[in-house]
Amino acid sequence: MAKPKTAGQAPQNPRMNPGSAQKSSRSTAGADATAVQQQQQVAARYALRGALAAALAGALLSFTLNWGRSPVPLVGDWRAFGILAALLGALSATVAAAVAYIVGMRFRNTQMPPNRRHNYWLSLAPVALGTGVQILLAAGVGIVFASVIFKELALINGIASVIVGAICAVIVFSVMGRFLLANERSVLLTLALLLVLGIVVAAANEQNPKWWEESFSYLGTAASNTNLLFNISFVLTGLLIVVWQQFYLENITTLVERGIVKPRVHTIFRYGLIVVGLFVMLIGILHWGASPLISAVHDIAAYTAGGLITLAMLAIRWLIPRMPNELYVATYVLAAVMIGAVIMLFFGLFNTVGVELVYFTTAGAWFVLLMESTEMLVAATAPATR
Repeated sequence: MAKPKTAGQAPQNPRMNPGSAQKSSRSTAGADATAVQQQQQVAARYALRGALAAALAGALLSFTLNWGRSPVPLVGDWRAFGILAALLGALSATVAAAVAYIVGMRFRNTQMPPNRRHNYWLSLAPVALGTGVQILLAAGVGIVFASVIFKELALINGIASVIVGAICAVIVFSVMGRFLLANERSVLLTLALLLVLGIVVAAANEQNPKWWEESFSYLGTAASNTNLLFNISFVLTGLLIVVWQQFYLENITTLVERGIVKPRVHTIFRYGLIVVGLFVMLIGILHWGASPLISAVHDIAAYTAGGLITLAMLAIRWLIPRMPNELYVATYVLAAVMIGAVIMLFFGLFNTVGVELVYFTTAGAWFVLLMESTEMLVAATAPATR
């Protein structure tokens, strides 16, 4: 990504007269705001270029694959324009995420001191593959709705190809816009959508209507016809949690430097999130029901991940002081709900799926609250610009 030109810089040696400090502060703040706006504009131009290329490639490929075929149905075979839009959209998203992430991280590293630069090569594959699978799942849901609304829809090849190209363009523009300015929000959004869509699509296509009497882990067993989809979603989600922690830890590093949190808190969050991510990966790798030993390790991984998150919630006031009191209250309420669900499971008032739903929703909500509150604390404790 090209470096934006900095405009409106304050003079290095302003005259010491009344109001000069305020003018210098306003000038510096204006320069920072201008730089951010220019970065966003550059990212938008890159995303637009990628979208145009994806539109052209998608339309031409769809037109070529359906050459001599008219009309082209929405669904029915792999050359149907709805299926092609999903497949080409997912492929385009994977490539776009990889390119945008590399470009965005390279540019970001040039703006950061050495101790805050990221080694993006290890996180490239999870980001790209996770985005591609997420788009494929979302496109699958979209095709189901479209086939219900537009029953037996079939279009001439030219129009169908234009639609495929337009869908690819929208997907690429959105993905590149997300990762050219990669941050903790973009990665958290990707992993959350991937996990939710993976579970929803797997459950919706499960042939056993009573799967929920077992647990969500049933969707990953050999008896399930959607086990591959479910397991891949969990493996990639676990990897993305490991990727996300390095972005979230930037704010923790800032708080450590300002003396607000202790250095060991950085270590706790770093290794804690890595361990949670690895345990989530194990849920997808070790299929429940394959053998007594594998089932036991699978359950241990799931319960340990949930337990670590619960412990972090209970210790949040000690880990990160000076947070808004509202965060502490919300955290303790969510933790009480999670613990209460486990107690009700023990007494037979909840089944396993109910407890898992409680943990998924409350843990996800808490991660968002924690991320936003940490950013607010960083902004509130920033030193005044002179």
